[in-house]
Amino acid sequence: MKIDFIYDCAYPFSKGGAEKRIYIYSKCLLRNIDTRIVSMKWWRGDNNAVFDGMEYLAIIPVLKLYNKNGKRRLISSLLFGLKTFIFVLESDANFIDFEVFPYFPIIFAKLASIFKKKKPLIIAYWSECFGKKSWQRYAAYLWFLGLALEKLAIWSADIHITNSEFTKKKLSKLLNTNSQKINVIPPSGISDPQIFTSKEEVHKKYDLIYYGRLIKHKNVDKIIEALASLRPAHPGIRLIVIGNGPDKDSLIRQTDNLKLGNNVSFYDFIDDYNELLSKIKEAKVLVAPSEREGFGISIIEANACGLPAIVMDFPDNASKELIIEGENGFVCRNDNDLIQKIEYLCYEANYIKISRKSLEAASKYDMALIENQIREIYLNVSGNC
Repeated sequence: MKIDFIYDCAYPFSKGGAEKRIYIYSKCLLRNIDTRIVSMKWWRGDNNAVFDGMEYLAIIPVLKLYNKNGKRRLISSLLFGLKTFIFVLESDANFIDFEVFPYFPIIFAKLASIFKKKKPLIIAYWSECFGKKSWQRYAAYLWFLGLALEKLAIWSADIHITNSEFTKKKLSKLLNTNSQKINVIPPSGISDPQIFTSKEEVHKKYDLIYYGRLIKHKNVDKIIEALASLRPAHPGIRLIVIGNGPDKDSLIRQTDNLKLGNNVSFYDFIDDYNELLSKIKEAKVLVAPSEREGFGISIIEANACGLPAIVMDFPDNASKELIIEGENGFVCRNDNDLIQKIEYLCYEANYIKISRKSLEAASKYDMALIENQIREIYLNVSGNC
């Protein structure tokens, strides 16, 4: 029995949530099924490679994925989709798992399967669902193309899995998918017991932290603007930003223009997970004002490290579903509300109270529980092949 996980990015070479989900699922299932991660070539050497005991296959060189506005390049997704078509024609996998967005790979895989005698089962993993209104916000002139591709992705899949109940509801409501046929498995969880059991006192160097991709819809600029508003009353307030992406240079310029050089520190992505956790623990509050999140694993990781999280109330932001208002963080209605909630947590008594409750909120996302869900659903699928 064999499963191919197909996505243009690959963890640990690329650090997005989708590729990390594939890495975790592949490793989890490896005990029972032959798994392979199929992507662009993010590593040196042969196209076939083994990392951390897992098989990787590159079907196309790395292409530039994002335009200057931080949005996916259509041509890169199309080329990877065409390569996927050729790959699926020759593949002997029993079933294939796709991160649905950016659509072309799963659609071309379905087309390729039409020409195969032994057709693989196609699994669509939905990290997010757009629908008409979200596509109109995301691509003002080509929204109809995005919506058409999203609907074709529905047609292309035999099995649908979403990362949250939030995404499941959107998939059912906006794209008329039968909710009874949609499985829900979180993309990840907390696997390191050291996060919860660690009792050491960590010196808090930073008041705020953001970590993740630095692209437009993550709204990291809003955190920097909030910092500028708060600095007169809190001159020592500090923010650490960990990540890379097309917006990094503009965020650094924004920091310089607002004369916040002493208040903001920028770091590249941190490869070592334990080192990343150490950095998270050096901060008090996670601020993640993204417009679009299919899940929000950073919220859970931060909570598990004792950090409350502040997110924004955008229609496509599933991470707000992880917040219990005033318990493990806050959901902000607008920019002024964001500033007020950050200032509220700047006061030690408020921070300590919510920090303790944040640890409790994260405990239900123990990775062992999620691994059981992964095996149950995927092994059930493999039994039907």
